[in-house]
Amino acid sequence: MEFMIVERPARKLVSCRVVGPYEKTIKEGFRHLMAWSERHHQKTSRMADSVS
Repeated sequence: MEFMIVERPARKLVSCRVVGPYEKTIKEGFRHLMAWSERHHQKTSRMADSVS
């Protein structure tokens, strides 16, 4: 395994917490996160599409 640490300028971060089996809860968690982001006019990447 390889990894690299890259320093970036400070930025806002939003996360979601889901409880239960990952496979059953992560899709809904991403939907909630994307809905919140769109309501707050945040720039979004369509990560939720890759979870489906």
